[in-house]
Amino acid sequence: MQAHTGVRSLFDRDWVNTGKVAVQLGKFYRQMYRERLKADRADLATFDPREVALWLQEAEGFVAHVSALAEEHLLRDEQSGTQ
Repeated sequence: MQAHTGVRSLFDRDWVNTGKVAVQLGKFYRQMYRERLKADRADLATFDPREVALWLQEAEGFVAHVSALAEEHLLRDEQSGTQ
């Protein structure tokens, strides 16, 4: 779990706190982490299908936004000669 905590901390520090990622997306990321932990700890985890459908929509937006940022970052690194 420490690696996941570190990734979340770095994501908040470098992306959310700098305004590159909206605060709401950062909150969503943390919420999904908490839900995953609950599911990991439960003998049988169940979720409301309507809630999961909403999470899926938000996850698609999250992934699209973060993917676009990552591509921009990689392109800038290539152009500046750093990798």
